[in-house]
Amino acid sequence: MKLPDPTRPIEAQEEDVLLAMCVFGEARGQCDEAKLGVANVVRTRMKDARHRYGHSWSGVILRPLAFSCFNRMDPNRKKLLCPLDWEKPEVWQACWEIARKVYEGIEPDNTQGATHYYDDGLVRRGGHPPFWAERMTSTVKIGPLNFFQEN
Repeated sequence: MKLPDPTRPIEAQEEDVLLAMCVFGEARGQCDEAKLGVANVVRTRMKDARHRYGHSWSGVILRPLAFSCFNRMDPNRKKLLCPLDWEKPEVWQACWEIARKVYEGIEPDNTQGATHYYDDGLVRRGGHPPFWAERMTSTVKIGPLNFFQEN
């Protein structure tokens, strides 16, 4: 199991660790299938032939506003470099294992090619689905996460 290097900024983390950080920040409280879905969204974006989302794992993950846990004002951001200070080791372990398998191409895509997702909690807290959801096709729902692909 690898951990983030807290002496280096988020932007300088190794790509496989950065993917685990993304899974941890976005879905650590979700079931493993939902965690896998988040990692697969990153992979689908990274493999996009037109490179609309970035040219690398880190480029996709760190693209501004792409994954909320990396936003400067998001409360999850401070947890990313030292995950064991915030959660039990098995929580990070699950995020790391899922991210590693997706990074290495071992796990198949469980989102049917989704490039986006949102959590039902957004709507339950009085919000609305993201504006982009109306112009995309729903692919699968895993737990509270709704996955979509572009038309």
